[in-house]
Amino acid sequence: MNNQSKNIDFVIPLHRYHNMVRTVTEAIQCFYNPRTIYIITPEQSVTQIANSKQPNIVGIPEETFFMENYGLTISDIENLFNKNQDEKSREFGWWYQQLIKLGAHTQIKGLSDPFIVWDSDLIPLKKWELYPTIGEPYYKFAILQEKARSEWNVEQYRGSLLQLTNMDLVFPIPKGTFVPHHYVLHHKVLNGLYSLIDKNNNEQKSWIHSIMSLSHSYYRFSEYLMISSFMMKNHSELLQYHRFDEYGKTGYRIRDSKEFVKDIEKNCKIEGKGLSYTEFYNYVENLYKNQELPSYLQIEHI
Repeated sequence: MNNQSKNIDFVIPLHRYHNMVRTVTEAIQCFYNPRTIYIITPEQSVTQIANSKQPNIVGIPEETFFMENYGLTISDIENLFNKNQDEKSREFGWWYQQLIKLGAHTQIKGLSDPFIVWDSDLIPLKKWELYPTIGEPYYKFAILQEKARSEWNVEQYRGSLLQLTNMDLVFPIPKGTFVPHHYVLHHKVLNGLYSLIDKNNNEQKSWIHSIMSLSHSYYRFSEYLMISSFMMKNHSELLQYHRFDEYGKTGYRIRDSKEFVKDIEKNCKIEGKGLSYTEFYNYVENLYKNQELPSYLQIEHI
C-alpha cells in the first residue's frame, strides 16, 4: 500500500442505513486504506453509524449539510425541486446526493485534496489503483459503464449540461461513459465549476440553486458527466482513468436487486454491525464458482 493512501478521504452519500453499508466501507478500507470515510446520511442513520463503531468512519447529517456557508437546510433545497413528478422523474434524493458530492469540500473541514466520492451501492471485488504509483503520477478512477441506459437519458444529460454550463458531453476513449459511480475530485476543479455555473446563471443565488432549477426543465442531470466535461476542457492532465475493458467490462450491475439481497440475507451471516466484506466476498466467490469473479458488483436500490 503506498503512503499517499492514508491521506485520502472518501465521501459517500447514503439515503438510508442498511446491512451492506458495512460491506461497502470495509471493501474501501481493504483496497484503499483511506484516512476517513465520511458518510452523509439522514440523522437517524448517523446514529446507527456511530453505534456500529466502525473505525475511521464519520457520519454527517444530510439535513443540515449545507447550512454552513450556504444557509440551506435539506428542506430549503427540496423546495427548489420540481415536485410535479411523473413516471420519468427521479426523486429529490437522487438530485440531492449529487449536490453533496459537488459541495463536500466546502462543507467538510479539512477534507483531503483530492478526495474520492463513492456511490453507496458499489462494491469492488478486484482492486483498481486510484492513487499515484511509480510511473503513474496521477490519481485515476475506472470507467465502469459501457453506455447509458437509453438514448433518452443521454439527451437529458446533454440538454441539462448545456443549459447549466454551456458545455457539451464528452466520452472516454475508446468507449464507455463518464458515469463511473466513483470519482477523484480536486478542489480547484470544483471551485472552477462553481465559477462557471455562476457565470452562466446570473439570476441564481448559488450553484445549488442553478442545479436544482434544472429539475423544472429536465428529468436527468449528471454531476459525473459535468465534472468530466469541465476537466477535459480545463484540466485534461487530471482526467485520468482506467479504460472500460480493464475493469468495467468484467463488472456486473444488478438493477433489480430484491431477490439478490434476499438470497444474501438467507445465506450469509449478518452480525449486529451488518454484513462484513469477507462474508460478502465468500458469498460471491461461491456464486461464481469455477468462473472469473466480477471486478465489482453494483447493487442498486439496497
